[in-house]
Amino acid sequence: YAAQGVRYVTCLDSLFTMPKRRLVALCDALIARQIDIRWICYARADDLTDLETVALMKRAGCHQVQIGIESGSQQQLDHMNKRCTVDANRKALANCRAAGVTSLVTVIVGFPGETAETLEATARFLEEAGPDFYYAAPFNTRVEEVPILSPESRQRFGLVTVGGTRSSAPY
Repeated sequence: YAAQGVRYVTCLDSLFTMPKRRLVALCDALIARQIDIRWICYARADDLTDLETVALMKRAGCHQVQIGIESGSQQQLDHMNKRCTVDANRKALANCRAAGVTSLVTVIVGFPGETAETLEATARFLEEAGPDFYYAAPFNTRVEEVPILSPESRQRFGLVTVGGTRSSAPY
């Protein structure tokens, strides 16, 4: 690829770092073949809690990881069914910093159950964990097929949507 002028690759697979053995095999192959490209990928924080894995990704050309941290509140992570902890999120960011991989995280503001306290926990998390970049996205119900809008979740969180609207927040 480098011979064709490719210098940078963006991997948009939300499961790019899973399974770990596939990620390790890819990194090992990039290193062994001395492929000179830089790449970024989406990653789950719990896939980055092992410093050795993050360091291997860096050696293989990984420049940046984009992580859906979503919240600094364990309550909110549980509401979202993230299957990840605030501590794992913090560890992943520390490992990225130690390995020299840029971290870009997203947080969701206004997810059902959000309070002043959960927002404050997220603000503290961002301040203390220190991702290189973060983006706060407002929760919305525009895409009605997402799991949070299942009949069970609608009932649990009291969500109502208005079909056919062009608003980014039809709730």
